[in-house]
Amino acid sequence: MERSVGQRLEQYTIKRPDEVLLVEVAIAGESDQIAISKASPVR
Repeated sequence: MERSVGQRLEQYTIKRPDEVLLVEVAIAGESDQIAISKASPVR
């Protein structure tokens, strides 16, 4: 069974609590950057 993106990101933050993952997204032609860290878990 494959894990969802949210589950994989949560595991990333658990394994690397001192790192910040920067994700760039484009939705409807608008770009944005999201920072994911242990301080802001994906739920």
